[in-house]
Amino acid sequence: MAKFCPKCGTELNDDAVFCSSCGCKLQTEENKFNNTVNDKKYDIKTDKYIQEPTIEKNLDDLNNDEIYITDKSFFDMFFKKDGRLNRWRYFKRMLLIYVIRLIIVMTLFIVISDDFGNTTTAEDVFITIVSLSFLIPEYFLTVRRFQDLGVKDLSWAYWLVGVDAFFIIFGNSMANTNSTIKEFKSYFILIVYFCMFLYLLFKKGTTGNNQYGADPLGNTDKNK
Repeated sequence: MAKFCPKCGTELNDDAVFCSSCGCKLQTEENKFNNTVNDKKYDIKTDKYIQEPTIEKNLDDLNNDEIYITDKSFFDMFFKKDGRLNRWRYFKRMLLIYVIRLIIVMTLFIVISDDFGNTTTAEDVFITIVSLSFLIPEYFLTVRRFQDLGVKDLSWAYWLVGVDAFFIIFGNSMANTNSTIKEFKSYFILIVYFCMFLYLLFKKGTTGNNQYGADPLGNTDKNK
């Protein structure tokens, strides 16, 4: 019989104690019947110990057992949409994406271009597609960062990644034009993107758990 997380609905293994997606502690048969406090009271008249009424204890209420599940695989780090991402993890992963994208694009340009640094239209399109592919992990990281901030409208992630995509496709041609207006638009788009990136980088996330999961700076599966 399939087992699902009561909070986020993720399908889990039968022996799972915590949800691998949101970190919610699951109710098992063991803690269902063992999370009680039994107290025996001595009765002088009967010279016996009398069992006091059982008081059930909810461990989730006592220990706040919803913990943050850290990303363990490459897929979880860059292609996972659920959960939250704090500022430091966001910065490190975004920096890695930018550095790898720059190295790959520059390498392709050096290999493909002729001796004078010229490329054909088809080659430019290929380099652009390769550069755009890095927006996929950027989108997932941005969504999780917005979720850490408790933002309800996650369409902001589409907008931010869209700005980056626009600059990749049209930024170079707009910057090289003789039109001052088009050149201004190109740099304006870059400034807007940079300001949004700084906001995500420095804005502190929600303290404690929010609607998207456990606090990445709180209890994690590494320190439980």
